[in-house]
Amino acid sequence: MSDSLPGFADTVVIGAGTAGAAIAGVLAASCDQSLLLLEAGPDYGSFEDGRWPADLTDARAIPTSHDWGYSSTAQSGRRVIKFDRARVVGGCSSHNGCAAIWGSRLDYDHWAELGNPGWSTEDLLALFRAGSERLRVRTPPRDEITPYQLAWLEAAPRAGIPLVADLNNLDENLGMALSPANVANGIRWNAAFAYLDPVRDRNHLSIAGGVLADRLLIRGARVEAVRAIRNGQEVTIKTGRVVLAAGTYGSPAILIRSGVGPEAEVRALGVEHVLDLPAWGETCTTIPWSDWSMPALRSSKQQWRNSQPATGCPRNRPSPKRDLHDAAAVSICTSTRWAGERRSSGRRRGGPGRWRWRA
Repeated sequence: MSDSLPGFADTVVIGAGTAGAAIAGVLAASCDQSLLLLEAGPDYGSFEDGRWPADLTDARAIPTSHDWGYSSTAQSGRRVIKFDRARVVGGCSSHNGCAAIWGSRLDYDHWAELGNPGWSTEDLLALFRAGSERLRVRTPPRDEITPYQLAWLEAAPRAGIPLVADLNNLDENLGMALSPANVANGIRWNAAFAYLDPVRDRNHLSIAGGVLADRLLIRGARVEAVRAIRNGQEVTIKTGRVVLAAGTYGSPAILIRSGVGPEAEVRALGVEHVLDLPAWGETCTTIPWSDWSMPALRSSKQQWRNSQPATGCPRNRPSPKRDLHDAAAVSICTSTRWAGERRSSGRRRGGPGRWRWRA
């Protein structure tokens, strides 16, 4: 990584998170135009360089060392909800739970029906498969999971939740299964390893860590440059194309600072209003999430952890027997179209959807 930023790049990708890393990797492999990838957090190089912090690569736990520190305002009961987002190349794929779940055919086909060509299940299926291959996704067999996870699987049928063979069966909309995970020999195989490592040697690709994108400089209907901050100094990078991939929270903020968004909100910040986008950044949703504490299971889980070897794998990697997080979570993944109560048919008021559990 160079200490200086180029004054011009044919394409600037803002954000080297899960999406930005994939976009930059695919672009770098398919063309020879100059490409600059900006990331607010550090770039630790390729996996083979061996400079990545152990907490980011160890898939046994979810780290917080590179978190942005986002949180909600006080909710009911004065509770503040944390919004975990990683400030590092690879983004959330560098610190998340490694659940690599494809979703439901019902949602993708509905998007296509709404007039979005290219978003049907059949259009996306090859991309799902290619992405899973790049990210080294696998579903572990039962002899690799913890007693904690096994207890959930055994309890599910008694609670009326069927077990399914494959959580990535796009036509299976209700059930519990072991989660497919982008974990390779105990390593959290993030998007940077999957998409950037194969192209890091390309001369036309520059990856710049520690660069905070401030705003886009827009003239008429075109973005002409990116204003960024590095080492406390403002830098302007002219460009022919910008891909904004700064995340669910970062992208709306950059656009509003650029004058794009609800007019009243933009002007309240003292920013010249360029393009009115009502409700921009105001409809963010996420999956339901619940934490469970089971002391009786914790004891057996700790015994299992203590019985597993911590060394003996190449480069002191965690044992393959520990590919899933010891403190495994059980979550409900719902359809993006869910808006109401679940019916016995598996559909919800407001449109089709799914309930899917992972152990």
